[in-house]
Amino acid sequence: MPDLNLLIKEADNFLIDRGDLSKEVTRELIPYTQRFIIQKIKAQNKNGGGVRQSVIEDQRAKDILDQDEILVASIALFESGTKLGPHKDPPVYGKAYRRIQIPLYIPSDECYMIWDKKKIIWREGEPQVYDVMDYVHEGYNLSDDDMMFLFVDIEKRDDNSNLQEV
Repeated sequence: MPDLNLLIKEADNFLIDRGDLSKEVTRELIPYTQRFIIQKIKAQNKNGGGVRQSVIEDQRAKDILDQDEILVASIALFESGTKLGPHKDPPVYGKAYRRIQIPLYIPSDECYMIWDKKKIIWREGEPQVYDVMDYVHEGYNLSDDDMMFLFVDIEKRDDNSNLQEV
């Protein structure tokens, strides 16, 4: 694993992704590693970021998510106080992708993103589609409670361009 203390010292925002961690530690150790990293981040008075977790159990949902263009689906929990500054999502799949984000729990209007220099307040159940690896964006949870999303990353194709473009 990279030098964790150096990463925490140099960075301002963190998102701890189970998929990325699975490349570094065994599956059984992922929850403990996430907690360990979050504790180290908080010990240095840094923003703890969010943790993505897969929680898909329903067979109907699995059948939908098994479609070719779907790369991954995950639940993203962003703790109170999360500030994900300007960034592009990395090309983690080796191909271009879009993200469908469905807000599942949004505690207040203090939860929003900046996209194309516009503030977009998340609303529960209102899906949005973004080319997150192509454009700089920001995300904030300035409320007193955690917020939760379902993220579905899909392969970026010409034939899925009919999805909501933002």
